[in-house]
Amino acid sequence: MDIITGKILKLNNSPDGKIIGISKRIGAHLSEQGFDREIILAWLESVRQSPSSFLGDELMAELARECIRIEQKDLPPNDTAREDPLEYPIWGKENIDAGSIAQMDNAMRLPVSVAGALMPDAHIGYGLPIGGVLAAENAVIPYAVGVDIACRIRLSLYEVPPQLLR
Repeated sequence: MDIITGKILKLNNSPDGKIIGISKRIGAHLSEQGFDREIILAWLESVRQSPSSFLGDELMAELARECIRIEQKDLPPNDTAREDPLEYPIWGKENIDAGSIAQMDNAMRLPVSVAGALMPDAHIGYGLPIGGVLAAENAVIPYAVGVDIACRIRLSLYEVPPQLLR
């Protein structure tokens, strides 16, 4: 069983502070699961390089939040919007109107925004586009929800051959 120490983490570009302790706990857990040191270190580096991608990962979320906190400590105060929006995935971009994308861009400029996405059914909403998803750090944003009643992508299954539907 490989042990991930603070010294090893520092030699692999892990910053001093809380990140070392969190990374050691994650490393110990993964080592107990049978992962070797190089895989664990690569995984921890992935979290440090793209923390917003790991906010939903039960094991990595605490490390991801700490990495984001450190990244943002040198940013302007929380009342200043970002000049450029954070990057976010857009599914079905060719079918989404420019107004919805602009609305999501505005949300991604918020200083509390940490991640977001636009679904293929996106359209203009109140504050955030319907079909938009926004993750915020230490904030609740009442208008960052969809309010379009019965709006959804729908899948209907028919127990008939496709040729019959034509």
